[in-house]
Amino acid sequence: MGTFLMRATRAAALLALACSASCSDSVDLSETQLPERILFQSLPTGSTISGDIYTVAPDGADLVRLTTFGDAFASTWSPDGTRIAFGRVGSNHNIFVMDADGANLRQVTIGTEEKMQPAWSPDGRSLAYVQYSGVGHSGELSLRKVSVDGGAATVLATCGMCTYLSGESCECQWPTYSPDGSSIAYVSWVPRDVDPGIRVPSVFLMRADGSGGTNLLPRGMWGHLPRWALDGSGLLFSGHSGSGLAYDVYRMDPDGSDLQRLTTSGSIGSSSLSRDGTRLVIDRSVPGGGRVLQVMGVDGTAPRQLTALPAVYPRWRP
Repeated sequence: MGTFLMRATRAAALLALACSASCSDSVDLSETQLPERILFQSLPTGSTISGDIYTVAPDGADLVRLTTFGDAFASTWSPDGTRIAFGRVGSNHNIFVMDADGANLRQVTIGTEEKMQPAWSPDGRSLAYVQYSGVGHSGELSLRKVSVDGGAATVLATCGMCTYLSGESCECQWPTYSPDGSSIAYVSWVPRDVDPGIRVPSVFLMRADGSGGTNLLPRGMWGHLPRWALDGSGLLFSGHSGSGLAYDVYRMDPDGSDLQRLTTSGSIGSSSLSRDGTRLVIDRSVPGGGRVLQVMGVDGTAPRQLTALPAVYPRWRP
């Protein structure tokens, strides 16, 4: 059993032991934590990246549609699970925030440049995001930070030119803060091991101020869409060893050590870990095209489809 699975099993056992000894005298966690929900983005027929935002219970019940404008992209929970941030890829390319029930929608960033892939700081006061400044399909990519209340943004890192539609040569994408706020994991593209003329995605780590970017993956390993474990003990990401495109869920320590493959079925896009660390929600490609959401054990066992909607980018509520 890998270290990550051992940690999840140990955490569940300790919780059960603690509850058997003292639950009668302790606070009911169900009254202090918000209900478990999984946030995701629909992917309508003909769309490649955008859709509407939904939430659903982990058992597939109580599906709720939160937006209707059809151009939402890459939504994510606030650290306390009460708000949702997302980008839009239609006529207004900015970052927006709304309550967990879809109320109080408001625009956070300003300007005509395309802004996407928001990431909450652990204190919930600011958002990091990717900004694309270009004409046509090529332009400069940068990583920026803005107060959740709006105002001027700060440039964390200037990431060079990006071929926007293909994603190749895009040097900082999909930022995600560590739970202690000290660092940001993200995706950059590096020369492919067997063919340096082709660039492939890898998972990097920088300081929260944008300095010190370091590639965490070994040569020949591809990595995309990183997500932190809630306790900061490691990163989940979609990856493969460079042969074919059979992406699975991998896990590693924050320094890139203890790399483990958690699933073996392939065709996985993004993933997110449950609060207790024992379950995964993933999006997966299906025969005939499209993507669906599945919930499974952290080792990839007992998968079950979550909704009938084609969907991507699932996020378990913290």
